[in-house]
Amino acid sequence: MTPEVLLALLAIVGPILGLLLGASLQYHFTRRNELTKHYENLKTQAYVDFAKSAAGIALWQRTGNAEEEMKAKILMTDAKCRIAIYGSRQVVENLANFFRNHGALETPEAVAAFIVAIQAMREESAITKDKVTDKEIRQLVVGQD
Repeated sequence: MTPEVLLALLAIVGPILGLLLGASLQYHFTRRNELTKHYENLKTQAYVDFAKSAAGIALWQRTGNAEEEMKAKILMTDAKCRIAIYGSRQVVENLANFFRNHGALETPEAVAAFIVAIQAMREESAITKDKVTDKEIRQLVVGQD
């Protein structure tokens, strides 16, 4: 082949290869971004469901509604399983520590351990990185300062 033919061939094939490479890279990065978003949504929903179930258990225990308390416990078990799958190492360790050593919000130490787990969830899930004090979290979770 002559140099002129090679240049002509390269002028035709080069842009086509560039387009194929660009499309492949765009597909790869778009797919990766979608999977990351989906994973983050699953993790955040597990964290929200856990907090919601903890509040439900506390509420229904105080009012003596055993049926609703059981529903909240089922939601908590489901959320804990999803956290075990999707949650960060730090959140999993904090929750395991809470359940291993306390399991219920009956003592100040238990509340403090629970708040550590909630704060870790918040740090991962918060859009803003505004800090919220443990005192404010304690007030929201157990109604105490």
